[in-house]
Parts: sequence; structure tokens; C-alpha cells
Amino acid sequence: MVWGHDTPDAARVMVGCVKRVKVMDSYTAQIEYDSPYMQGRASLVFKDGKYLFSTDAMERMCDGEYIYTVMNDVKEVNVENIDAEGEALGSMSDILNIFARNFKPYAAYRKGDVWVLVLNPVAQDRNLMCVEVEIDALTYMPRAFVEKMKEGEGSEIKILEIGGAKGIDEKKFTFDEKKYKDM
Repeated sequence: MVWGHDTPDAARVMVGCVKRVKVMDSYTAQIEYDSPYMQGRASLVFKDGKYLFSTDAMERMCDGEYIYTVMNDVKEVNVENIDAEGEALGSMSDILNIFARNFKPYAAYRKGDVWVLVLNPVAQDRNLMCVEVEIDALTYMPRAFVEKMKEGEGSEIKILEIGGAKGIDEKKFTFDEKKYKDM
């Protein structure tokens, strides 16, 4: 019964976060990820629906029409139409939309200057209990996404830094085939 009272807060805060990120026309972010299969840091540059998501192992670039995934370790480039079915991972909006589509708000509580939202999966998953999303209570910017698994292992994405950016060069989002001709 107590958890049920928090559901409106969870939905309100999540919607506020999605709206806050959606209105940003350009930003950069530094991200840290940790899962049982991989860990590391990533950078994200976003401008007007185009983005460049970079890690040590790969780059994911969206030029507004296509998404290019460059995997350096296997020397491979995948190209997909932006309208392709599936769940893209690139911009912060993509990440938030994946959670909005696949999870429903269950509870929300404040922990200092952060809202912690507990989201339950819409589809039954034998291993996934919930996802906790941490959102800054003042700015409504995302801070972390933590996967809680029944087996104890899970993934965590921390937003180390995110902020508006001016003067982002459009060339960052242009795929240059010549650069990757060996792939």
C-alpha cells in the first residue's frame, strides 16, 4: 500500500526527466558503465537528433538518417536505417525511451538531492527484478540506471557529467567511408 502511493511521483519524475532531456538540442555527456560482461567509460555528443557515442571498443554514430556502429576489435561496420525496428542505443533520449517503453513506474523516493525511481519490467523476466533510475531532484537530469537481478548480478550506467554544449561540429556525425575501407 505504501509503495502504491509513490507511483504517481515515479511517473511524474520520469516524465519530467524525459522532457528535460528531449528539449536539449545539444549536449555532451561522460558515462561509466559496469556489467558482468563489460565495463568502461563512454562519451556522448548530441546535436539536433544526431549523435556520436564512443567507447574503447566501438563508436555508434547517427547522422539523422543512418546509424553506423564501428567495432574496432573485429574490424566491422554495421549500418542500419534510423527507422529500423528495435531499440537503438545512442542518445540519452534513446536510453530513457527504452526504460519508458519497457518498464512501468512502481515507486519513488528521495535520497538527498536525488529521486530514486523503481521501475518494474512490463514483460515478465525470470531474472530481472527491477531497474532503479536516479534523477537529480533539481535539474531532472538522469544520474544513474541500476539493473537489479534476482541472481545478484546486474548492470549499472552512471552519468558522470552531462550538460549543454555550443559549437559542436557537424562533421562529428558524418560517416567517412574512406576512413573505414578496411572494415
